[in-house]
Amino acid sequence: LLHLLQHAVPDLPSYWARCKKTALLRAWMAGEPVAAIETAFTVNPFFRVASGDITGLADTTRFHLRAAHRIATVVLPAASEEDGRLEQLLTQLEIGLPADALPLLKLPVPLLRGEYLRLREAKLATADDVLLQTGDQLTALLGKTRANQLAAYLAVDPHKAAVPAS
Repeated sequence: LLHLLQHAVPDLPSYWARCKKTALLRAWMAGEPVAAIETAFTVNPFFRVASGDITGLADTTRFHLRAAHRIATVVLPAASEEDGRLEQLLTQLEIGLPADALPLLKLPVPLLRGEYLRLREAKLATADDVLLQTGDQLTALLGKTRANQLAAYLAVDPHKAAVPAS
């Protein structure tokens, strides 16, 4: 990995910047809170890392990864076999969730990143796990508004303990 980070870097500060961006994206995809990432990666008040920098870097990385993958599939057709792993990585970059939290994205109500992370911290690994919680448990985890949204989904058909197939 270090060799790849050093490839075609004109000077040492550019290499450090590349390493910092890589570490920042790893923290984002590991589910670190945005405030913790901002604090950890801000070295002085003049070059402050903000949430827009994090999502902007993740979006740029997704754009370049997708383009590089398309080129690789033309040159090496076997590269298309890795599409599932690429889509998982792109989703992790987009939402900022660890791989084990991605099944929560199948919930019928879209949540904020922090809400997904709270569900993960509560050991709720799938959408089914979340939908089987009581209203009070969901309110404690997600707040009244989100709990009511999930309850409204279940009220349409009370037998929906499972998420519809996508």
